Amino acid sequence: MRALLVEVALPIPSPSPSPSPSPSPSPSPSPSPSPNQVALIGGVNDQLHHAQELGRFLAAFARDEVLVNLIPYNENGLGLPGADGLFHAPAMEDVHAFQLPLTLTLT
Repeated sequence: MRALLVEVALPIPSPSPSPSPSPSPSPSPSPSPSPNQVALIGGVNDQLHHAQELGRFLAAFARDEVLVNLIPYNENGLGLPGADGLFHAPAMEDVHAFQLPLTLTLT
């Protein structure tokens, strides 16, 4: 079974500001985008259908509320004990192919 690893941080609404003594309050700042960290692991969650699934999930949010950080898995040689060869870095072509549907969904 292949899983899509996604960490989603949703913005927390700030408390309502106290009433302003001036007759015209300043406009409220727009919320900052919600960062979404996605670790791409070669052969696990780095394919086009995974990107499309993530895009469908993120489409529920306003375009200016979403920020996606794609993090290719780094084969640093330290690995997990007994897990030699379990995880691999994705090919850069797969990383770029993963970006395209997200870019189209979020723009």
